[in-house]
Amino acid sequence: MIWNPFKHRHQDHDLSAEELAELKRIERTDKRIEADLDMLVAAELHLPIRFAINQIATSTVTGESHMSTGPVLPQILGITLGNVGTFNTIVTAPAGAIFPAGVQFAWSSSDPLTTLTPSADTTTVAIATTTSDTAASFALTCGATFTAPGATSPTTLTATATVPLNAPVSTVPSAFSINQVS
Repeated sequence: MIWNPFKHRHQDHDLSAEELAELKRIERTDKRIEADLDMLVAAELHLPIRFAINQIATSTVTGESHMSTGPVLPQILGITLGNVGTFNTIVTAPAGAIFPAGVQFAWSSSDPLTTLTPSADTTTVAIATTTSDTAASFALTCGATFTAPGATSPTTLTATATVPLNAPVSTVPSAFSINQVS
């Protein structure tokens, strides 16, 4: 005889529709409780449960990348066609959480005309664009995989951001005027 979880163990009759509905409600509640417990454990261990993708700003004067030292809100300004943009991740929940050592980030783009070059530790990615790209934007996705202390299986979190592709600013004059100086 094959065991059927929807039959009583010691009785040989089928469950009523109400009993089946109650079992399904209990199962949904159990799944919610399990998810809540996972979030509590992550918070207790100061592990992230949510993160976002952030574009690292580059100084137009020095060309150096810089990051804010205070709480940072994710920002995506876009990449001017033919240039490179650099991106990293920001943990957005819970406050104060950090990724554990050994986390691996996997970056991907929805635009085949972009070239992604992750840093050696995969925490940042440089994205090169071409001047011939006709897309207005692309989806940048980052997956973070890590194993929490004491866990038996890895956790994977995913974030996606829409990155605008900005038209290059022309420096060639398109018109001029003549002024009398004397």
